[in-house]
Amino acid sequence: MASGGGVAPAHWAVLIGIDFYVGERCLQGSVRDVETAKQYLEAGPTPVDIAILTATTPSDPGSRHPTEGPVLWPTYDNVLAKLKRVLEKAKGGDFVYIHYSGHGTRRKGDEFTHPTGNLAFVLFDDKYGSRYLRGETLAKCLREMVEQKLLVTLVLDCCHSGSVLRAGRVQGADIRAIDYNPAVDATSPQDPDPFGPDSAIRGAQMLLQPWFINPDGDRYTILTACGPHERAWELKTEGGERRGALSYFLVEALSALRKSGVALTHQSLYQHLQTKFHASWPQQTPMRYGKQNLSFFGGLCIAPSVGFTSVYRADGARLCLSAGEAHGVHQGDEYLAYPFDTPEDGTGGASVLLRVETVHCLTSDVVGVEETTAAAAQIRTGWKARPMTQLSSRKTRVRLMASAASQLQRTEAVKQQRFLHLCTEGEDTEPCIFHVAVNEHNEYEILDGSLERIASLPAISLDIPGASNHVMDTLQHIATFKFFEGIENQIPNASFENSFTLSPLDGAEASSIFKVKHGDTWGFRVENRGDRPLYLAIFDFTPSWQITNLVSQASDGTTLVVQPKDEDGAGKEEVRLKMEVPPLFQGGQRQCEDIIKVFITSKQTSFPSMVLPKLPVHGRSRKKATRGKDDQLLTFLSELTTPFRGRDHAQEEWFIEDYPLGYPRFSALIASHDSFHLCRRFSNLRARLLLLKQDRLSLLEKRLEKIDREEVELLSLGSSRDDTNSERISILVEIDAALADYDALIERNHRVLSLEDASYRDVASLQDWVDGNGCIARQETAYLSRARDLVSVTSPDDGATTWLGVWAERCRVSLYTRIGYDPRLNASRDPNVYIFPRSSITWVARMLMTPFVVVLLMAPVIICSLVGNLAARLVIIVAATTGFVAVLSGLTRAKTIELVVAGATYTTVLIVFISNTNTNT
Repeated sequence: MASGGGVAPAHWAVLIGIDFYVGERCLQGSVRDVETAKQYLEAGPTPVDIAILTATTPSDPGSRHPTEGPVLWPTYDNVLAKLKRVLEKAKGGDFVYIHYSGHGTRRKGDEFTHPTGNLAFVLFDDKYGSRYLRGETLAKCLREMVEQKLLVTLVLDCCHSGSVLRAGRVQGADIRAIDYNPAVDATSPQDPDPFGPDSAIRGAQMLLQPWFINPDGDRYTILTACGPHERAWELKTEGGERRGALSYFLVEALSALRKSGVALTHQSLYQHLQTKFHASWPQQTPMRYGKQNLSFFGGLCIAPSVGFTSVYRADGARLCLSAGEAHGVHQGDEYLAYPFDTPEDGTGGASVLLRVETVHCLTSDVVGVEETTAAAAQIRTGWKARPMTQLSSRKTRVRLMASAASQLQRTEAVKQQRFLHLCTEGEDTEPCIFHVAVNEHNEYEILDGSLERIASLPAISLDIPGASNHVMDTLQHIATFKFFEGIENQIPNASFENSFTLSPLDGAEASSIFKVKHGDTWGFRVENRGDRPLYLAIFDFTPSWQITNLVSQASDGTTLVVQPKDEDGAGKEEVRLKMEVPPLFQGGQRQCEDIIKVFITSKQTSFPSMVLPKLPVHGRSRKKATRGKDDQLLTFLSELTTPFRGRDHAQEEWFIEDYPLGYPRFSALIASHDSFHLCRRFSNLRARLLLLKQDRLSLLEKRLEKIDREEVELLSLGSSRDDTNSERISILVEIDAALADYDALIERNHRVLSLEDASYRDVASLQDWVDGNGCIARQETAYLSRARDLVSVTSPDDGATTWLGVWAERCRVSLYTRIGYDPRLNASRDPNVYIFPRSSITWVARMLMTPFVVVLLMAPVIICSLVGNLAARLVIIVAATTGFVAVLSGLTRAKTIELVVAGATYTTVLIVFISNTNTNT
């Protein structure tokens, strides 16, 4: 086994904070923002290479320079130099954090065709006072970083940052924006190619934010202080300091997560920030773009199967849920609330049960249930909640046919299902849209309202373990799908509906059926006729019973923003989707069908509970026409989740990447090679327990000795049969139990402590993989950092075989990187990971060992045959025996007595050979 990386990923940070602007309104909190971020990074467990550029306002009003030295000024040249340094020195898999706090502006001109394409950051300039760093220049830098496989987090705490302006918790407020100045732009020549040749800005189907990048959207996250239409504010916090709201809330949240040792996804972190803004400063709405499942300065996190919804306090007292009628919430629904720093799976933290009291359009009022009313008072803004029970009367009716009713535990299922209503034949006459029956092949089948089999739902054999549970899971999945599919605005607002238009690009009606050929593009246009921004959430209800957020899939955050009309001509967005029939559904009639659902709201909101994964396949599916259309992102997901569908099972080649992210894939990695079976000895704990048990026995021993010394009846000491001292008998029983416990621990310790120490190379390989994939929580892989306490549970090879095996692996990797290789010879598809079968490497090592052993044994014999002097032969024998024993000692695990016997035998053979040669001579 060999790892392509060999070195743990490095962490880089470029921090830019500007308070001082010549001839413009100076800020007060930008420098403090980045200095606080620097303190947070330096206090972490991982070293970070930090470059900080700041411009602090001087005390002299007439000064034209910041208080810092020129090398620390945030000038155009200095900023580009710091970014280029990261590009030159960082390696694939490294983490990069870029933070900008200062003024932002929007450049104006006929060449800007999109409201977000004119973003510029206002940097300090020692000659002209200010200079613009254009958004497209930063975009090129980010694209280069992503192409180098760097994981990038970009924080923009400035105006127009969601194209980029600023706020805090608080009292007084100042805007972090300045008006566009053409004179500054004219004196700000931009290097047309500062980071290498240009390429297409975006490759996704949803081209909506031109200066942003879309390098597959899986290696970067951008957090902005506000939307494209908004201004970001600089506010006074409770401590009296001026801070940028995004920087303040971000560092506050990250510090809380570090304290609790929890890693959350960027999406969870963003939802928390969004709630903080909503409660403290609703004038601006933070935005997120890029990968949602990355963690801050870390790899991928496992997103929760059921999304969290934010909880906040309104008016200082009222408890509110960031979900309402548009999210499918109903009065009486119950949610379980957790603190912000609770892990994504909801474990390890306190929880409070809440009940929905009043439902509004986008929010709901909640209260604690009777037994948790006191606990609910402890909930603060920033908590999160997960749905527990759903009281909607709109449930999907499913009838269990007579053949299936006897097999399924209906009563228990009804208690547990949220959107599902089960009934049996003859129970009522209400129509049902689904039926469950057992067919002639002894399989569960799900039928439609006409009792026709649904091709996209597989039949499930009754012989499969847990078949009834699989059926109930499938029914609940499709019931959830139908519930969200049926959500509509029950109380439309005419004034709001008149503030926008939604129309397909081909001129058809908005609510209609569209026929699109495979590979063609379809889309729609949204025009904002009002004076407030609109927010769009777009969902695809796919043929595989999956609900995806198309905006998130295209790395554009959770919603799109349609700005109101202004002098720049904004107020219109076009969404284009490239439609493809997924390969899995291209058989039969070669067509599919799905639903595109668009939510248009007047306030920023997210729909985490509406996202639904693809329906798991527990049985066999028959090839028939299946509805569903997908853009390229969904096609990719379809292929990714069913990598071997249609192949013969006996010929499947399973790789580590075929297992789901998280523990399934980490376990597959460990199982791929014996040397990865590493675990901790817990030597310290074992020693601690041994000392405690030993001390307990010592105390029992002293108590027994005391009882014996104080014994009055000497006969009791001379005859155990006549011993009537109950205290002694009791203490002996206690000693016997303590000794048994002590002996068992000694035996366990002996077995564990006899295990071989883990190889540093194996530990480093595992750590490199964990750092590069980031699919396991950091605290759960922290055991790899205790290298001295790690052991290997497998029987190791001898030193010579191990050393030669390592050499053979390196040669093999070097050869493959030059001429290519058959991936079937590797357990991983990752081009940076090489895990070869242990048997093949051991075979190569033994083949390499053979000539070495032959030379070691035969060299002295050949030399002695060529030398006639007896004294010279004796010297050769001594040297050969010394070398032989040294090789055995260094390259094998032989014991001392084994080395003595081997050396004596070898010496005897050589002496006999010499004696025979002398006699013959």
